[in-house]
Amino acid sequence: PSTPEKNITPWMLFMDQPRHDVVRKAFSLPFTPKAVAALEPFILDRTHKLLRKAIKCGDVELLRSFSYPLPVMVIAEILGVPEQDMDLFYDWSIQLTMALDAATPEGLQSGGKVVESMTEYFAGLIARADTLPEHCLIRMLHRDPMQLTAAELNSGFIFLLWSGHETTKNLISNGIQLLAEHPQSFAALKRNPDLITTAVEEILRYDTPVQKISRWTHEDESFGEYTVPAGTMITVLIGAANQDAAVFKNPERFDIERVDNRHLAFGLGLHHCLGSMLARMEARIALKAFLTMVKEVRPLRHRWRTYSAFRSLDELAVEIIPE
Repeated sequence: PSTPEKNITPWMLFMDQPRHDVVRKAFSLPFTPKAVAALEPFILDRTHKLLRKAIKCGDVELLRSFSYPLPVMVIAEILGVPEQDMDLFYDWSIQLTMALDAATPEGLQSGGKVVESMTEYFAGLIARADTLPEHCLIRMLHRDPMQLTAAELNSGFIFLLWSGHETTKNLISNGIQLLAEHPQSFAALKRNPDLITTAVEEILRYDTPVQKISRWTHEDESFGEYTVPAGTMITVLIGAANQDAAVFKNPERFDIERVDNRHLAFGLGLHHCLGSMLARMEARIALKAFLTMVKEVRPLRHRWRTYSAFRSLDELAVEIIPE
């Protein structure tokens, strides 16, 4: 039977060089500075449409009405998948994230079935790639697979669909929740929207969307006074590193004007997040529009998912006074 371990092996996130470089280059086409800049009008349009529909006076649930659909619409536009399948993606993403996070036998079995469904879904899209929008990644890589195998193509699309919205959804949701909990920061951003760039970086540090990641050592490594043998799985706690008092002044304080903010939310080196530029732009646009359309926001209800690897809300309800 299919399992996440079997089906995520071709994900570039878990690849070493030299194959990693081939796969990453192929899937980097939509994430160049020029390509990301070209997406800005689309993101602005979808942001304002979603917020105009979602924002009303009183109790508003923003996870399902705004912070989830926006990044899904963006990654759907990039890949060439229909927006009307968003509810399907939501359910798939929850199950796959749970499987990858918990790694229990039951979760892995459930996740394997999700991957099978997603594999079948993308196989259908690849089969009719010539009917998809000219600019979309599925059509471009179908026409020129750039030395990728069929498995790498399919798995790459699954990875982008999942990673392209799950972490950005967390970034936007966590940001709105933090601003609702810190009214002085919300007011400061309304007075000075130019702070939005440093605010997004502080959200990434303070409520890091991806809290940990694991890697295997291929040879003996030294870590301080310790020797880590080859074949050891190491788990890096990114969220903890982003709260390190040796690196950040008053790390427990949410400071939207923090300048020296060398956080690790997007990783470093070979596996630095491919979509970091796009995620930052989506968050800036989303939060700036929210600040423009909302006079006051107060926290009402929120519920965190019980994940260890992801800082992810399952509900985000706030009280809103519109402008």
